[in-house]
Amino acid sequence: MNDRDAYITAATLLKEHGELAWLHATTKAETLLEEGDIRGQRVWLKIIRAIDDLQRQDSGSLH
Repeated sequence: MNDRDAYITAATLLKEHGELAWLHATTKAETLLEEGDIRGQRVWLKIIRAIDDLQRQDSGSLH
């Protein structure tokens, strides 16, 4: 997954789940790791970083 796709997915999760987007993505990453899907887990870790970045950008725009 490229950065653009990670940010698109992150933005969609934030729209659908709000502040719980991070929890949703983390749960998905953990599940994939437990299943042995390291590649899938890495994708979700990238999405988690994008969620974090978007939330920081959003909170920065409020001040």
